[in-house]
Parts: sequence; structure tokens; C-alpha cells
Amino acid sequence: MTSINFSYQIKYLSFLGLPKRPYSPIKLIAPDGTSITVLGIIDSGADVCVFKPEVAETLGIDWSQGTAADVSGIEGSKSTAYQHKLQLQMAPMPSPTSCEVLFKENVPENLIGREGIFDSLYICFHQKNEAILLELV
Repeated sequence: MTSINFSYQIKYLSFLGLPKRPYSPIKLIAPDGTSITVLGIIDSGADVCVFKPEVAETLGIDWSQGTAADVSGIEGSKSTAYQHKLQLQMAPMPSPTSCEVLFKENVPENLIGREGIFDSLYICFHQKNEAILLELV
């Protein structure tokens, strides 16, 4: 099987003793073919992928013109995000997959949720070794 390993990373402010997190690169492809690769936290608790508005803007997408969706996180408070259909690809996926993603203001990190991504990959978190294993299903 095709697989890839990533080490947990501290994205910034490592001198503050912040925990390392399971960041992974993910490629987003707009309907017109424009693409960008960004870092996101692999979040098995997130139903869908949620990205910062700047990602949409880089792709030439007016993020606020998507389908409005009420969303809530673990804390339970509701807010509005905007849904768009994109192609997503993570290593070791051989080709992109079509996926509904959300763009939301005030998201501290890009989140890689289950829908569309976890269908194609086995994802194993090894906390003690601070590692992620991604393997094709």
C-alpha cells in the first residue's frame, strides 16, 4: 500500500511551549483549476474541512458568495460559514477528490475534516511518537 508519514509540528511560537500538532499539507483546487497547497490540522473530530478566507481569496474565490451554513464547534456556539465545492488532495492520494468545504472568518487554523478525505485514507495518529501515518484505503 502507498503510505506517507508526517511528524507533528509546531507551526509558530514554539518558544511558548505550545504542543506539537498533526499538521499536513493539503492541495485545494478551484473550479477554474487554480490551486494552492496549505497546511492544515488533521482533525478527526471535524465533520468537514474548514479553511481561512485568505485561502479562498488566493484561489480567486469570493468565499462569502458560497452557500451559507450554520456551524458550531465543540464549544457549541453557532456561526456562519460559506460552503464551496472544490477538489482536495493529500499525499498519498493519487488524484484529487471532490469535496464540499467551508470558509469561515476567525478560524485560527485550517482544519482537515473527515468528509472527502477520510474516505480515501487510513489515518493513524501516534501521539507518543508525535507522528501521523496516511495510507491509501
